[in-house]
Formats: sequence, structure tokens, C-alpha cells
Amino acid sequence: MMLSFNNYNSMLKNSQTYFTVRKMCLVVLLFLFAYQQTSFSQERDDINQFPKLLLNQNSKSDQDNNTDLIIKECHQLAQSKNYDLILALVGKIYNYYLKNNNLNELDQHCLNLKDKNRYFEYATQSVFYEKSIAKLRESKNPYTIKFMNFFNSKFSDYEKPLFHMSKGIADLDTLKIDAGFHREKNLILIDPFKIKPNEWMLKFTHELVHALDDRLHEASKVFGDTTLTPKLISLLENPYYSIETLSPELQEFLPHWIYAGLDLGLFGEYRAWVIVAQIYYEEVSSQNWQPVDWFNERIGYTINQDQFKNTFRANIYYYLNSHSPNPEIGILTRPELQKKINDFRNDSKANLPPLYNLEFN
Repeated sequence: MMLSFNNYNSMLKNSQTYFTVRKMCLVVLLFLFAYQQTSFSQERDDINQFPKLLLNQNSKSDQDNNTDLIIKECHQLAQSKNYDLILALVGKIYNYYLKNNNLNELDQHCLNLKDKNRYFEYATQSVFYEKSIAKLRESKNPYTIKFMNFFNSKFSDYEKPLFHMSKGIADLDTLKIDAGFHREKNLILIDPFKIKPNEWMLKFTHELVHALDDRLHEASKVFGDTTLTPKLISLLENPYYSIETLSPELQEFLPHWIYAGLDLGLFGEYRAWVIVAQIYYEEVSSQNWQPVDWFNERIGYTINQDQFKNTFRANIYYYLNSHSPNPEIGILTRPELQKKINDFRNDSKANLPPLYNLEFN
């Protein structure tokens, strides 16, 4: 989940001071990442064009679980330009991974071939995205079906969320997380080398929900307003400047700006995990997904469906809220702004944040 320094620097480079820009960037990062518990643009347009043959390739063969055989095939195809064969091989690697195998065993011999053969790079992005989507589409569970119908209404086979999967993604490494959603670029970032196989679908689906969340886009526009945000920060970074003396326009803008920061951060995470928790409950109950112990604890997972449905939203919000300290940097160190943030957070304890367009059920 990454909002780049560079884009905000260029956006505000004509504002009053360079240091104001830097402070704003740090504020953005704290809003977006302080609570993270899961916390590139595309190089070619056809990176996600996925042959139909691969979707039918749900192999149960023991070969998919044989490290030596997969490594041998990687060596055989190291210089190949046959994209279909490479897709089939990466499909085996995906199946191998989801059968509780660590990808690091294949890294040297297989997955690092993307640096020598770009077909492996394209295939890896396509296979891990498309087979994960296919896994969700194959579900017979009612809420997961509703979710995928919602997904299909937003994206088609030719219009998809941007997706980047790799080992050692700098933005993720800096934040010490294994997956994230770039709010500004609408880009899913994920490092499977850091994710246990039983957690892959949980975290992939979490980032997918972010890509479907219209409120993130709306909040980004408010929080990154190129006219009002620089004015607000340049005035309030002076500790002797009183909020009461802000112009009526900025007085009105300030609470929207703070709430937008929460919508990008704490509230955005709440929305995503609420959707994922319902999918998780169904998929684990039907043994399509493997359970994840730390997630069970955070959402209050229980085999009693009524008990789970009555408590999971509150459990998620209370957990995230209690593990999300207010950002204390730049203008957000001001007691008046800390109070405004706390007021919004306390109100949301009694009245949980809305899901907006994600309330599709």
C-alpha cells in the first residue's frame, strides 16, 4: 500500500516551500501505513492476456509438488520463447506454492529467470493473478459469488487492476510488509516470497478489494487537493497560527481533509477486511482455503455463523483502531488536529465506518 513520494513532490513543487512538500509526504505515509497489518506501471499492454488453456490446467499431478522436476523443466525452458509452455510451467509453480511449498526453493533456478527471459516475467504476473481470480470464481459459496459478480461489474477480461508480483519490491521492503495497494496508481503489489502459502488467497483478496473501493479514489482527490492542501499545511505548520483564523474555505476543508486521510488509512483497511472476512469465513468453512491463525484471532472467527456475523465487523474495527496510533508529524502534531482525528475515531466506535460501494450484499 504505497503512495509515492515522487508524485506528491511533483504535484506540489510549485507550492511555497520544498520542506512543506516533504512534511506532507510523511503525513501521507503515516496516515496510510501506521496501522498496516498485512500489513510500475505496466511494461506491456498484454501482460495480463491469459490463454484460456491455462485456466483449465488445475493439475492434481504429483509433478506439481516435485521440486526437482520443476527445476529441471525451468532449465529446459530458460531460453525458450514459447509463451504457452512457459505459462504451463509457471502454472505448475503456482500449484506447487499453494500446496504449502516455499517458493525460495525455486527462486534461483526458476523465478529469477525473469531477469534473463522476459517471457517468464510476463507469465509469472499473468499466472499468479489469473489463477487466483479463477480460484475465487470457482467458489460455490454465496457471498464469494456476490463478490465476484461485483468484481465482474467493475473489471473485464481486458480491463483489470494493475498487478505487480515480485521478490524484493522496494516499496514493500521499505515498509516491512508483504503486500499492498498503491492508492494513487491503483496498483496491487505483492511479494509471495514473504507470504506463507496458506495466506496467499487471504492477502491477494484483501488487495483486490482495495482495487474495487471507490472511496479510496475519492479520498485521494480530497487529501491530495493541489490547491487547498498546500495552503492548509503552509499556514498550520506555524505553531502560532490559530485554526480559528483560517479562511472559511479552509475551515470547511479541514475536517474533510482529516476524514479523507482516515478513509485512505484506518477506515480503508476496515472496509477491505470486512469484505475479506466474509469471504474467508465461507472459504475456510467449505475447506477451499486453509485457516490462518492470526486472522482467526483478529476477526473472532467461529464456526457459529450467527455469532460470527454479529461480531466480526466490530472485532475488525476495534483491532485496527487499537493498533493504529495517530500520526504525529508535521501539522498533525497540533493538539487541535489530534482532537479532530480522535473525535472521528471515537464516533466510529459507536457507528462503524460505512463501506460505501463495497456494501454490495
